[in-house]
Amino acid sequence: MKREAKRYTIGDRTLTIKQWAAEAGIPPQYIYNRIQLGWSIEEAIGTPVLAHGGKRKPVSRSEEVHRVIPESESSYTPTPKSEKQLREERADARIEEEIRKLRDLVSMNRRGQP
Repeated sequence: MKREAKRYTIGDRTLTIKQWAAEAGIPPQYIYNRIQLGWSIEEAIGTPVLAHGGKRKPVSRSEEVHRVIPESESSYTPTPKSEKQLREERADARIEEEIRKLRDLVSMNRRGQP
């Protein structure tokens, strides 16, 4: 027996994910994945697909999603990094520098340089 596709309602319209995806011009799998990650149906459909992946602020949290707004028209602004993130990045950079120095020392020792 064939299962019936789950339907989602935005405003006064009720469609399947495949139908919403076709209307929004994004692959249905993106919507499925976003819902699995806890996004609302409005966010999943109204957020543009990014070339590099990741979550953007939804372009529309209104009752009805009319279209996906092109990135050039989006009001998205990146969230500033926290102090913790900045400290972690500096620590990572220091560790990478130490690793580079150790590799240089090993390389010099293999060549017989003091």
